[in-house]
Amino acid sequence: MAEASVRTEPVTAQELAEALAAAAAQRQSIKLGTPPVPGVPGEVEISTSRMTRLLEYEPRDLTISVEAGMKYGELQRILAANNQMVPLDPPWDDEVTLAGILGANLNGPRRRLYGTARDLVIGMTFATLEGKLVKTGGMVVKNVAGLDMGKLMIGSFGTLAAIATVNFKLNPIPKETATFCYSFDSAAAAFTLRDRVLKGQIQPAALDLLNPAASQAVGLAPTWNLLSLAVAMPERFLREYSGGTTVDNQIWRAIANFTATSNATTIARYSTTHMGMKDLVRDGIATPVIARAASGIVYLYDPATLPQNAPYVLERAPQGADRWPKPDAGNLAVMRNIKNMLDPHGLLNKGALYGRI
Repeated sequence: MAEASVRTEPVTAQELAEALAAAAAQRQSIKLGTPPVPGVPGEVEISTSRMTRLLEYEPRDLTISVEAGMKYGELQRILAANNQMVPLDPPWDDEVTLAGILGANLNGPRRRLYGTARDLVIGMTFATLEGKLVKTGGMVVKNVAGLDMGKLMIGSFGTLAAIATVNFKLNPIPKETATFCYSFDSAAAAFTLRDRVLKGQIQPAALDLLNPAASQAVGLAPTWNLLSLAVAMPERFLREYSGGTTVDNQIWRAIANFTATSNATTIARYSTTHMGMKDLVRDGIATPVIARAASGIVYLYDPATLPQNAPYVLERAPQGADRWPKPDAGNLAVMRNIKNMLDPHGLLNKGALYGRI
């Protein structure tokens, strides 16, 4: 298939819908994204980079509506003026667009407390290949209007439609936060404290476990380090879980951006249980390992082997590698049926969803 030769940058949602419809009418393959997903074939590129307007903002209602081409860093700067935030912690936080965050379902350490994009998005408008604009959800935090089509778009890598606008529920920026680092000689010792925290009454906003290689890479001592972000009464957290040292809160940005800045050839993201995590995060691994210790997500960077005891995808992989080795057959069939409904000719971001869709 030919490489993209035509680039379109719509300014409005309606122009975005028209650009999609025009390409679909010619059966042209489409690269969608800002920047487009690398390695995806396409005769036409459609970018939302010029769709950056603030559409509606109600600080007292804790809601905001913006165009999907706005960069995450700009959104956070707008909200900071009212001491508010959208706490997704994506990599490339200054440069990534909201469409990119939602399309790839990017999130970071604070998902423990605040959830992922599916928890923070309350409404959306997306453009289909038929040239239609579909609105889902709204501008209220509680919405029971029926099937939320927007949740299909989150994590779809632009394979179904193009996100045009997005509505978020907001969170206040905590008045005080502190990051505590607990260092251990072994993974087992670190998990002992992790398990205690999970059962405790005082819960952190983030709880990440780094092996010695990952710790050294982000500027910590090359030991096992369990990092906890306390957002309510940090002094009480430290009394409850003694032995920690205070480190700069900027460490979380380094961790959130680790995947983006890593030189690893292979990056595997595993989804597992709290107990299953102990089989993946263990002593003796020479390359970096970062675990969302309270969320069941583990990142392995250039591992010597790819363990098979938990489902995973390869966020980065050598050319030709199977990036999603064992998708659930039933779920994959449903996903393909949805793809066929919205994009029957397979024009949008072909193969962007880990090479499967």
